[in-house]
Amino acid sequence: MVVAVMGLLGTVATAGYYAAVSNMEVRGAKESVASLIQAAQQRAATDHIPTGVYFYNQLLREGAVSHNATVVGMAVAVRGGGRVSCVVDKGGKFLIDEFSDINRGRKVFRRGMSSQDRADLDNRSSSTRLYRIDPTNQKIEYSEVCDYVVERIQNIDTTEESFAAMGGIAVTNIASYAFKVAEGTSNPADSKWRAGDLYGYEIAVLQLPHNMIFGKTIPTSLNNPIADEPVKAIFFKTDGRPKGSTTVSMSTCRTMGANGALAVVSSFQSDQVDTNN
Repeated sequence: MVVAVMGLLGTVATAGYYAAVSNMEVRGAKESVASLIQAAQQRAATDHIPTGVYFYNQLLREGAVSHNATVVGMAVAVRGGGRVSCVVDKGGKFLIDEFSDINRGRKVFRRGMSSQDRADLDNRSSSTRLYRIDPTNQKIEYSEVCDYVVERIQNIDTTEESFAAMGGIAVTNIASYAFKVAEGTSNPADSKWRAGDLYGYEIAVLQLPHNMIFGKTIPTSLNNPIADEPVKAIFFKTDGRPKGSTTVSMSTCRTMGANGALAVVSSFQSDQVDTNN
């Protein structure tokens, strides 16, 4: 009888311990997400530039969902960087910004470079994400672009109108720069870039605890390891005011059934962000 009672008490204590740990994990995740959203809001109000928070879910290690794969939710705070003035799809896809100094702090693929120097630059380059920000439809997408920018020269006619527009200074060539979409990528945003699109860069990244996701969309397999925007992106205007809700739905998952497939077991909302400015 004593052993039986001790076993029962041990079972209850263990269950209570794991329940407490799970509640603490959920609470910590809700607070972390709210902090990231608030940081995006403060950045928008400080820099007077639109910001947003993009959400996706991702499988972390090899193996299909049916083989006990691990899934996590990811949140990325994105700050607006400029607008695409022209898109050229010739010899590669180029997103041109003629009005921002996107060459500052970056390697430049220059027109006058030798073929060897160009090859060396390509060999030493990697890719980075450039985010396509669509506040109207509350959507953020991204393309993988090279970590260098491409120089292009725009010829200006020496007409009387051009001469006057340049303040009476005779300028025949103006350098502008473009992001180059990395070869071998085929993200949905690659074909959607248009002149006037707002682009941006990530300023902060948050990873949820394992088997905790945004929304209820679980990636299906390694062949499709990322579930893009399982919930709508959150946006802040240039004065820090939100466009829509500042909370996001989240879920916890665990392996279920004989095949060990992941399934949602509970859902909750992140903490509300104080939007008073």
